[in-house]
Amino acid sequence: MKPGLVIIGASAACLLANHLAVAEPCRPHARLGGDEAVVARVAAELERLGISVERIALQGTETVAPAACPTVIAMVQADAAPDSILVAVRGSAQASEGRVVSDATVAAAWIDSWLADDAAAAAWIPEPPPATVDLAPPPPPAFGETPPGTLRRGVLERFGFSVNYALGSGDEESDWSGFSLAACGALGKACLGGRIDATFESERDLTLTSMKRRDIAVLATASRAVPLGRARLAVEAAAGVGIVTTARVETCKETIDNSMNPGPDPSEPMQPNPRPTNPVGFDGAPGVEKVPVPGEMCVGASNDADGTIYVGDNFSNTSVSPRAGLAMRLDIPLSDWLWLEGRAGLTISPFAHTEAFSTNLPTPEPNMWDGLIDLPGEPLVRAELGIGVRVGLP
Repeated sequence: MKPGLVIIGASAACLLANHLAVAEPCRPHARLGGDEAVVARVAAELERLGISVERIALQGTETVAPAACPTVIAMVQADAAPDSILVAVRGSAQASEGRVVSDATVAAAWIDSWLADDAAAAAWIPEPPPATVDLAPPPPPAFGETPPGTLRRGVLERFGFSVNYALGSGDEESDWSGFSLAACGALGKACLGGRIDATFESERDLTLTSMKRRDIAVLATASRAVPLGRARLAVEAAAGVGIVTTARVETCKETIDNSMNPGPDPSEPMQPNPRPTNPVGFDGAPGVEKVPVPGEMCVGASNDADGTIYVGDNFSNTSVSPRAGLAMRLDIPLSDWLWLEGRAGLTISPFAHTEAFSTNLPTPEPNMWDGLIDLPGEPLVRAELGIGVRVGLP
């Protein structure tokens, strides 16, 4: 082969290679710094979007040199809310902005949007001169001051509020229902706050009498939420005091209409009070009013529970005791800061009045029913299931 042809061929090859290199698509570039763990997650998402990533250290100053391809500098760090990320971005036009996003995927998408804006503007905006960005950590702020460049977070990013409807079951076979109100504020990765529970045991029929209970609990809480897909799973510990009121419910009517048999009858369980009343029996005889007597069988009970005993002691007891609990919460997002919340927990009252409330009938002499009309003690352990809504921090 002639030497001239070799030279011409080599020159043509060089020109073609240079032409192909120039024609190669321009790849967007992001310079990324901040928390190492967060940088790694965001960098992986950026590379999936086709963006080249250069990791930079937060020391001294960094210079953004002019580049033919769109370039941004971004700083990322973990936020107090679980899995949330603080992102600060500066584009080639020296505009900058910061915000809190929910995860690394959203952070990468937001950084990509800056690169897309720079690419669109590059066709008509002159390339800016080199800029210097100070990435050195700022000095500690004075007490009560906000550090320079700190992203201010709204109330719903720092606090959480919830309301739940709950059903519970005690170890002494009691059934409860009620509601709870809770609030907490972020402290690091935890959420510290309090909860008020108000639950009730509706009228419960015992063998010879009836009872009901009310329980009010005031608790301090500490919880930690972790991501579970888009949902949040939280473990919550609680401690405080509970106020339990136990009361007897009399099933007899205050008065029993005996208009069908107005005269005294020793065979009746309730002795008549001969005060005349307006009711009239079928035979036209005037009725009389009968008052329940302690220890006698009820006739015409308010809940149709004939056969119970009228006690007449107006029993009511209120006790205050310490309480502790452990619960799991599952928060499913309905919108940015609104969650559907499910809750399951156990509560223990180590000093509860678990012994039966002993009662004797108020009669001059011992009665055959003494010991059979006691009310059961308070539950030591109670399991609860709740459902409700949560606003703000999970």
